[in-house]
Amino acid sequence: MANFRSRKPRIAQAAIVMSILTLASATNVWAYRIIKQLEDAYELALDEIRLPQSETGSVSIRACEECDTTFLSVTTTTKYQRDGVEMKLNEFIEAVKESRSLDSGARRALIYVFFDIESMRVKRIELD
Repeated sequence: MANFRSRKPRIAQAAIVMSILTLASATNVWAYRIIKQLEDAYELALDEIRLPQSETGSVSIRACEECDTTFLSVTTTTKYQRDGVEMKLNEFIEAVKESRSLDSGARRALIYVFFDIESMRVKRIELD
Protein backbone atom coordinates (compact mmCIF):
# COMPACT_ATOMS: atom_id res chain seq x y z
CA MET A 1 0.00 0.00 0.00
CA ALA A 2 2.83 2.39 0.74
CA ASN A 3 4.25 2.00 -2.78
CA PHE A 4 0.90 2.85 -4.38
CA ARG A 5 0.54 6.09 -2.40
CA SER A 6 4.03 7.23 -3.28
CA ARG A 7 3.41 6.68 -7.01
CA LYS A 8 0.16 8.64 -7.11
CA PRO A 9 1.77 12.07 -6.40
CA ARG A 10 4.52 11.35 -8.91
CA ILE A 11 1.98 10.56 -11.63
CA ALA A 12 0.08 13.75 -10.83
CA GLN A 13 3.28 15.79 -10.89
CA ALA A 14 4.30 14.25 -14.22
CA ALA A 15 0.88 15.07 -15.67
CA ILE A 16 1.14 18.68 -14.50
CA VAL A 17 4.63 19.07 -15.93
CA MET A 18 3.52 17.56 -19.28
CA SER A 19 0.52 19.91 -19.40
CA ILE A 20 2.71 22.95 -18.75
CA LEU A 21 5.21 21.90 -21.42
CA THR A 22 2.43 21.29 -23.94
CA LEU A 23 0.86 24.69 -23.31
CA ALA A 24 4.23 26.44 -23.40
CA SER A 25 5.16 24.89 -26.73
CA ALA A 26 1.74 25.66 -28.23
CA THR A 27 1.89 29.34 -27.28
CA ASN A 28 5.43 29.72 -28.64
CA VAL A 29 4.25 28.67 -32.09
CA TRP A 30 1.92 31.69 -32.23
CA ALA A 31 4.58 34.05 -30.92
CA TYR A 32 6.54 33.81 -34.17
CA ARG A 33 3.63 34.44 -36.53
CA ILE A 34 3.95 37.57 -38.66
CA ILE A 35 0.79 39.46 -39.50
CA LYS A 36 1.03 41.53 -42.64
CA GLN A 37 -1.18 44.59 -42.96
CA LEU A 38 -2.65 44.67 -46.45
CA GLU A 39 -5.02 47.60 -46.13
CA ASP A 40 -5.06 51.00 -44.46
CA ALA A 41 -7.75 53.64 -44.16
CA TYR A 42 -8.46 57.33 -43.69
CA GLU A 43 -11.34 58.64 -41.60
CA LEU A 44 -12.21 62.06 -42.93
CA ALA A 45 -14.70 64.87 -42.67
CA LEU A 46 -16.43 65.67 -45.95
CA ASP A 47 -14.39 68.84 -46.47
CA GLU A 48 -11.11 66.89 -46.28
CA ILE A 49 -11.66 64.88 -49.47
CA ARG A 50 -12.16 65.50 -53.17
CA LEU A 51 -13.87 62.63 -54.89
CA PRO A 52 -12.89 61.36 -58.34
CA GLN A 53 -14.77 62.66 -61.37
CA SER A 54 -14.46 59.37 -63.23
CA GLU A 55 -14.08 55.68 -62.39
CA THR A 56 -10.37 55.77 -63.20
CA GLY A 57 -9.43 59.04 -61.54
CA SER A 58 -7.98 59.80 -58.15
CA VAL A 59 -9.09 60.86 -54.71
CA SER A 60 -7.31 63.78 -53.08
CA ILE A 61 -7.11 63.79 -49.31
CA ARG A 62 -5.96 66.49 -46.95
CA ALA A 63 -6.32 64.99 -43.49
CA CYS A 64 -5.36 68.21 -41.65
CA GLU A 65 -4.52 71.83 -42.42
CA GLU A 66 -0.79 71.23 -41.93
CA CYS A 67 -0.81 67.93 -43.87
CA ASP A 68 0.25 67.56 -47.47
CA THR A 69 -2.38 66.49 -49.97
CA THR A 70 -2.36 62.77 -50.67
CA PHE A 71 -3.54 61.34 -53.98
CA LEU A 72 -4.86 57.79 -54.24
CA SER A 73 -5.92 56.07 -57.46
CA VAL A 74 -9.39 54.69 -58.01
CA THR A 75 -10.17 52.01 -60.56
CA THR A 76 -13.24 50.39 -62.03
CA THR A 77 -13.08 47.87 -59.15
CA THR A 78 -13.32 50.55 -56.45
CA LYS A 79 -16.54 50.19 -54.47
CA TYR A 80 -18.64 53.08 -53.19
CA GLN A 81 -20.98 52.52 -50.23
CA ARG A 82 -23.41 54.47 -48.12
CA ASP A 83 -24.69 52.80 -44.96
CA GLY A 84 -23.49 49.44 -46.30
CA VAL A 85 -25.34 49.78 -49.61
CA GLU A 86 -23.13 49.66 -52.69
CA MET A 87 -23.76 52.30 -55.37
CA LYS A 88 -22.28 53.70 -58.56
CA LEU A 89 -19.84 56.60 -58.44
CA ASN A 90 -22.31 59.21 -59.71
CA GLU A 91 -24.90 58.11 -57.13
CA PHE A 92 -22.24 58.22 -54.44
CA ILE A 93 -21.22 61.77 -55.40
CA GLU A 94 -24.86 62.86 -55.13
CA ALA A 95 -25.15 61.19 -51.71
CA VAL A 96 -22.02 63.05 -50.53
CA LYS A 97 -23.44 66.36 -51.81
CA GLU A 98 -26.66 65.67 -49.93
CA SER A 99 -24.71 64.82 -46.76
CA ARG A 100 -22.68 68.03 -47.08
CA SER A 101 -25.85 70.10 -47.18
CA LEU A 102 -27.21 68.27 -44.11
CA ASP A 103 -23.89 68.26 -42.22
CA SER A 104 -24.26 69.91 -38.83
CA GLY A 105 -22.03 70.51 -35.84
CA ALA A 106 -24.06 68.05 -33.75
CA ARG A 107 -23.29 65.09 -35.99
CA ARG A 108 -20.70 65.45 -38.69
CA ALA A 109 -20.82 63.06 -41.59
CA LEU A 110 -17.64 61.04 -42.06
CA ILE A 111 -16.17 59.34 -45.07
CA TYR A 112 -13.80 56.36 -44.93
CA VAL A 113 -11.26 55.62 -47.64
CA PHE A 114 -9.80 52.09 -47.59
CA PHE A 115 -6.77 51.49 -49.77
CA ASP A 116 -4.17 48.85 -50.60
CA ILE A 117 -0.86 49.76 -48.96
CA GLU A 118 1.40 48.41 -51.71
CA SER A 119 -0.39 49.78 -54.78
CA MET A 120 -1.95 52.86 -53.09
CA ARG A 121 -5.20 52.05 -54.94
CA VAL A 122 -8.52 52.69 -53.28
CA LYS A 123 -10.50 49.53 -52.61
CA ARG A 124 -13.65 51.19 -51.28
CA ILE A 125 -15.03 54.49 -50.04
CA GLU A 126 -17.79 54.49 -47.43
CA LEU A 127 -20.04 57.35 -46.41
CA ASP A 128 -21.24 57.26 -42.81
